[in-house]
Amino acid sequence: MENEVVSFFHQHLGRHLDPKATPKQSIASPKAPIVTNKVIKERQQDPSRPGIPDRVGAGIAAYYAVTDGHAWLVSQAELPQTEAVTQLMLKDAAGTPRINGMSWLAHWLADEAPADRPFIIGTLENANPLQRLALSLPPHNVTVCHSNAKLGGVSLSLQRYRQAVRVIEDNDIDWPIFKKATRLKELSLIHI
Repeated sequence: MENEVVSFFHQHLGRHLDPKATPKQSIASPKAPIVTNKVIKERQQDPSRPGIPDRVGAGIAAYYAVTDGHAWLVSQAELPQTEAVTQLMLKDAAGTPRINGMSWLAHWLADEAPADRPFIIGTLENANPLQRLALSLPPHNVTVCHSNAKLGGVSLSLQRYRQAVRVIEDNDIDWPIFKKATRLKELSLIHI
């Protein structure tokens, strides 16, 4: 199963992160130009300043969702634009945060995750994500893969997760009240 998961990730996202990497390297240590705070500051003077080559997820977490038809990457990595991958930057050109990665993952699960096809969703951080990489098989067996040892992996039922989100939205419950609950780790408790 591990080889199947590695191949799925590499085919649909990993090879776009680092075209020269092997399938395992494309997960464990993909290299790409990263727009760090230093690069953002230097681009104020020189807009052509390139990103610093580094491992995606090192220092600045990256968030991903991978299906057999498309992949999304929310990070500070600068990748060539492709039709296969939608790239979203965590910060804008001035360094102002634009997207909260964990919130993006939560919304992707609620609104866009396929209910009938496998996918992989999670984070790339300092730790090697290979040990926690898992293929989600909706609607019931969904795993959010965190390479961070404190978070580990979160398993949930996509169907029940979406029902819980709809209850909150349908009752006009203010999301900030549930700020802690929007974290996927805590939402996993909803799978009753």
